[in-house]
Amino acid sequence: MKVLRFFVVTIGGGLGGSLCGAGLLGSLTFVFNYGDTSSSYLGPTSNLWMLMAMLGAAWGLVPGLTIGLVVGGTGCGKIVGLLLGAAIGMISSALFMVVFFRDLPSGAHQLQYLAFAIGPLPVGGLLGLAVAALGQCFRTRQSWTRSVVMQCV
Repeated sequence: MKVLRFFVVTIGGGLGGSLCGAGLLGSLTFVFNYGDTSSSYLGPTSNLWMLMAMLGAAWGLVPGLTIGLVVGGTGCGKIVGLLLGAAIGMISSALFMVVFFRDLPSGAHQLQYLAFAIGPLPVGGLLGLAVAALGQCFRTRQSWTRSVVMQCV
């Protein structure tokens, strides 16, 4: 049961991190560039949200897998999962800012970059909470379906 919990929680964390990263970066890019009529070498700026969603999925996979590995390996509770997810989200935010925004002009789209930088913190915390809740479904020695029905609902 512990091996099954480890794999399910790890894969759940990776999938959740990818979905959260794609949703966060894709939606923020869509919102901030919706009415933009300019273009870049990749195409119209208003259509860059699809590319950012793909990059967000790749960027969110690593923190999601990390949260899933730690929560699945230790079997920690929901509060610890929430704090762990928030901490990994903060580290991800710092890395995101260092990699993408190190040579940013001082007045360019500061609200957009602030949203990109702060977004992974609550998303990581909620992902850690969800993954820890998924991990708690595997704590009992009852059948798996009964455990899921009784503890997760």
